[in-house]
Amino acid sequence: MTFTKEVPVMFKRIGIGLAAVATAAAATGAYMRFIRPWMLMWGSTKEECTRPLPGDDLVPNPTHITTRASTIHAPPREIWSWLVQMGQNRAGFYTHNWVEGTAFG
Repeated sequence: MTFTKEVPVMFKRIGIGLAAVATAAAATGAYMRFIRPWMLMWGSTKEECTRPLPGDDLVPNPTHITTRASTIHAPPREIWSWLVQMGQNRAGFYTHNWVEGTAFG
């Protein structure tokens, strides 16, 4: 006859808790290392991220720096009419109506 010693329930719960904490820490680390840097320079080139841009002088020592860009293959005269209608009390921000209604009442 063999006897097996069963692990107490408390130790099983601790093991599950440690696994959950380790998984959360790994996911957070992967986000901070790989995903967030990519999101902070979404669509922009290295040159765009390093050169001075209009408005940089307004905040002398920023705590966060992001540069996002969109490349539009059209001359300015073709896109200007779309750009000037964006914004509050104009045609809008091109987002979901509930977002605009919540944020800007």
